[in-house]
Amino acid sequence: MHTIHSTLRRRVAHSGSPLAVCLLLAACGGGGSDGASEPAGFAGGNVALDFTAVAGGTAIDCGTPSIPDLGTTRASARLQDLRLYVSNVRFVRADGSEQPMTLTVAASNDAWNATKGSDSVTLIDLENATGACDTGSGTAATNARVAGSVPSGDYVAMRFTLGVPQALNHLDPMDAATPLALTSMALGWNWTTGRIFSKIEVADPQRDTTPTWSAPVFTAHLGAGGCSGDPGAGTPAVCSRPNLATVTLGSATSPFDPTKQKVAIDVAALVAGNNVTANAGGASGCMSAPTDPECAAMFQALQLGLNDGLPVNGGVGQTVFSAIAR
Repeated sequence: MHTIHSTLRRRVAHSGSPLAVCLLLAACGGGGSDGASEPAGFAGGNVALDFTAVAGGTAIDCGTPSIPDLGTTRASARLQDLRLYVSNVRFVRADGSEQPMTLTVAASNDAWNATKGSDSVTLIDLENATGACDTGSGTAATNARVAGSVPSGDYVAMRFTLGVPQALNHLDPMDAATPLALTSMALGWNWTTGRIFSKIEVADPQRDTTPTWSAPVFTAHLGAGGCSGDPGAGTPAVCSRPNLATVTLGSATSPFDPTKQKVAIDVAALVAGNNVTANAGGASGCMSAPTDPECAAMFQALQLGLNDGLPVNGGVGQTVFSAIAR
């Protein structure tokens, strides 16, 4: 055991990855016997990575009549929109090394997936344009799955990027393949800014009868910022705040297994630091502006730097995404 621990310490000392440090140290155990078996991870093969919307521990959707205890005032709300782009899914070994997941698509792109070079992106769409969800910008079709495969291996964690990779983000929606052709997921629209990475909105449950909120909708929109250039004229866009969040689920002591678990998106955790019933300044809710007073709490929940748009500590500590049993 001393030899194993010494080897792990040397590997941790030479690792630049916060997740690698976490995984390797977790592999050392603690309190267990030398003969204790390690929890099983994922052995690879075909992957069906499923997503679901929750508020705390309760499943929610467009038809949920009231979602309680949201934000600093513990308000009740209804879900108005929940769509997000998940990109570059990879599975992680105990030593911190990554294995990219290959999407299962009929061609290079389909209704929910797009690829370009080594980048891939999938639109997770958990709204269906019914109930309180927006019938104007929403769609009846939904998608809760990233499907693909990874080579056989011993994986303890899964990692993805929340957002659209640079190479795909600034394509003209009139020319881009779906799911990047949705103008309802564009910021503006202009090529330079790119897509809305995640579009999560909650609304006053009484907005159509006797409204009680001073701002009827709280928008939690993540997207790139500080962008310059003109892709339409052949000048690539460059964004000083990429706002691409890193999400990692699983560890050596608590592995992620997509055959037994799915990914929960916790709307309550995302808005926990804000009063969803009122606008504190700037745009209603947060639209990723660093000067918007409501963005600080949202970026904290996602473990994103508000001013540089980079993951904080590799995304370790984010509270919005978690692994739950299927």
